[in-house]
Amino acid sequence: MTATAVFAKNIVNTDYTGLPPEAIEATKKQVLEMAKKIIPKLHPELAHVSAAEPAIVDIKTKDGKTYTKRVDAVPGGLEDPMTFEDVISKFRYCCNYSANPISHENIEKAVQMIHRLEDVTDMGEIADLLRGAA
Repeated sequence: MTATAVFAKNIVNTDYTGLPPEAIEATKKQVLEMAKKIIPKLHPELAHVSAAEPAIVDIKTKDGKTYTKRVDAVPGGLEDPMTFEDVISKFRYCCNYSANPISHENIEKAVQMIHRLEDVTDMGEIADLLRGAA
């Protein structure tokens, strides 16, 4: 996952499934080459931590530069929640991979209803929009 995150900047389900075979092979080759260069080490600053967070990643380049990123909270978790727009963006993205295709029109209608959820009297309407074509 680390190599995928470094290579792709963001991890989504198409990093693992849903790509055409030639794209999967090209991406897999690049990610595997990156993965060979990853050396996991316990950062001394985090030696006392037993959880998955915080995390520190150091990337050392061929020209000797070091880039460091520390993450104290998992993005999307309680300490670093997603914005409403992040959630809607992820929702739209995931709708593209529904087992039963959902029309763009229905996705956008559902988004509008979700934006005004407190005014929706029948949640079944949203479910109906997202059923997709069977």
